[in-house]
Amino acid sequence: MTRPTALTALLLLLAAVGAILFWPEATPATPPLPAPTSEPEKPAAFPETPVATPPGNSQTERRTVDEPARTVASVPRSSADSAQGVRGQVTDDRDRPIEGVQVSLLESVSNDPFGRFLNQNQSVPTLATAAGQTAADGTFALGLREPSARRFELCILAEGFATERLGELAVHDGEWTELGSIQLAPGCTIHGRVTVAGTDLPVPQATVWLESGDPFVDIGPAHLEGWQDRRAAVVGADGRYELRHAPRRGVFRLLASAPGFGRQIRDELELSGRGIVEQDFALPRGLSIAGRLDPGSRSLGAVRITVYPKAAEPAFVGSVASDGRFFVHGLREGPHLLQIAADGFQPVAMDDVAAGTADLLVTLAARGRAGVEVRDGKGAVQRRYRLAIRQWFEGNGGQIGIVRDVPDRVVHLEASTDVAFVEGLDDGEFVFQIEADGFASTMSPVVRLDATTREAKVAMTLARGGQLAGTVVDEAGRPVAGATVRTQPQGATEDNPVFRMLQSLVPDRITRAEATTGADGTYLLTRLAHADYQLEVLHPEFCRSVRRGQLVEEDRTETVAPIRLQRGATVRGRALAAGKPMPQAQIVLTPLLTDLATGEPLPDAADKSTDETSIARVEAVTNQDGSFALPRRVPPGIYELRGVTMVGQDPTGDAFQKLVQMKRSSVRIEVHLGQLVVEQDIELDR
Repeated sequence: MTRPTALTALLLLLAAVGAILFWPEATPATPPLPAPTSEPEKPAAFPETPVATPPGNSQTERRTVDEPARTVASVPRSSADSAQGVRGQVTDDRDRPIEGVQVSLLESVSNDPFGRFLNQNQSVPTLATAAGQTAADGTFALGLREPSARRFELCILAEGFATERLGELAVHDGEWTELGSIQLAPGCTIHGRVTVAGTDLPVPQATVWLESGDPFVDIGPAHLEGWQDRRAAVVGADGRYELRHAPRRGVFRLLASAPGFGRQIRDELELSGRGIVEQDFALPRGLSIAGRLDPGSRSLGAVRITVYPKAAEPAFVGSVASDGRFFVHGLREGPHLLQIAADGFQPVAMDDVAAGTADLLVTLAARGRAGVEVRDGKGAVQRRYRLAIRQWFEGNGGQIGIVRDVPDRVVHLEASTDVAFVEGLDDGEFVFQIEADGFASTMSPVVRLDATTREAKVAMTLARGGQLAGTVVDEAGRPVAGATVRTQPQGATEDNPVFRMLQSLVPDRITRAEATTGADGTYLLTRLAHADYQLEVLHPEFCRSVRRGQLVEEDRTETVAPIRLQRGATVRGRALAAGKPMPQAQIVLTPLLTDLATGEPLPDAADKSTDETSIARVEAVTNQDGSFALPRRVPPGIYELRGVTMVGQDPTGDAFQKLVQMKRSSVRIEVHLGQLVVEQDIELDR
């Protein structure tokens, strides 16, 4: 297994574990993953291309290609006059307020773990959503100018204390989340000596640093001022080092390295409840991998050399000279995976390269390019459009994936040329995805690049797009006005957290569009790309419904059979802990398919494959008074209601404990036909 494939598998495993911990009954229908690449995705940099909307239609559309990543220019300071935010007080272990403590509110990694991981690989910093310092009485107020459905993490850095992190915070519209008194604990001190293996001699220029055992945990706060200073130390002339203010809970790994020596790692370092930890290192002689890159007749540009040990530990990054000679130092004995990413050349992956190899010759192959000629239905060349290149995968009608190091762009062709080229493509099969004003998103025929074909061209004709028209009615067949009808990819399960996380890795083949039903319950979705769709229908007074299997193959109007909405019931209640209201608790409702006592299947469990109104999962976060109301109505059926406290949960904490808490809080509820409200309190562990 190559390293990129292993990385993809790791990400999938972590996502699946997260889903099991919080939604064990969910069976995800995940989108296809794009083929892994050796380089992370570069954010696109181009303006939005507006898509015209036909007069008289309330539809809105958004483009089918990925949005470019937004870069925050500056960190908003504390906004105490905002309508919503997070407030609290920071104290020491004797309940004395601490002034001048740095407090930062960051978006939780759980919002988009894969996107955050890719950004980290590109060294894209994660900036705080709001930041400030505590007042003389230890209080702080971090406000948000606009409400957000995103989850947040509060990070507190105070001199002389361990870092404190409170994760998965929800900020409700018009409400301040009160965190109360947050007591900081003295940090753990890690110290020891770094010596040459087999001697008592100190290792010169050695560095020791601390990492979380979970690769996702530190992605958020890693760029906060002062964070890295707490995690790394340079060894002194006597070989001694000291890391102060280390966390007092969690599992970590401690690493030591120095030029000319092999890196050493102390895995599964348990810091919980420990004030002082002593860890010595004896570094062995380091080995290297060295060689030369042969670019042929072309010149070398930027090159990245990465070497992965045959173990779950950080990679080594090498250096490359202008004449193509490269070196990777600090390796231990054994086989390694060598990856080379050079601008303008195909990526190289060489497995089982032994540490100590000194004369490796690597021949680089130039990357290819593909061109597209775009015409309208009358044969005229289209000179302005949005262009994306996608990897093509056969099977299931064909799937597309992002080409991570080739960003989407807007094309403006001069009169002297009819073809737009995309450079820097590896071997494989590709399609062009084109968007232009007045047309639907259109996909080209497949082009193939290989060792014998480094340049390919394709001609394509833009499609005007199909239309989906229909009516939304209630249980009595009366038209429903004001319902929102949205397009989704066929098979999408956007209730499912695994699907949502993986969805950001896969570009849409469909056109994302929505329309609002009129007084007669009708809707019209226009300019739709030729693809398989399902329709999601939302209305605050009815249950959500999904109509599957809507195929758009031609530029014509397809009539959708009437979509009937169920009234269902509002599910609401309070989360309590020892009889007291529990704010910021996550409440999850899922269909109950087995008896809670016996584990036997329920005979009247809903068949989710045929019932288009059934749900996979609905969640809410309790308000300051512990109350909650699920964000949409629930159809008749048998359900399980569970909860977990989120305030005070350290992101580095044991996820198994959260699973146990959800299991203990489980309550069975039934929604009967004609029932409009279900009131149910839920008891949580503190």
